[in-house]
Amino acid sequence: MYIYDIVSLSVSEKREGLSLKDNYSNIIQQKAQEGWRFVQLVNLTNLSREQRRINLIFEKKERK
Repeated sequence: MYIYDIVSLSVSEKREGLSLKDNYSNIIQQKAQEGWRFVQLVNLTNLSREQRRINLIFEKKERK
């Protein structure tokens, strides 16, 4: 059995285009050190400005 963790990163709009408020590669590295495996990035930038985000999905085996 696996457990999952979803980390949402806010997306802002700048003159150059869309920008993430946090560095996703640092978050992936940090979660890996905690035993999480990166599974998928879900791009939700097509939502309204207030809801735009990127979701990072992580999993690890559940301890019994």
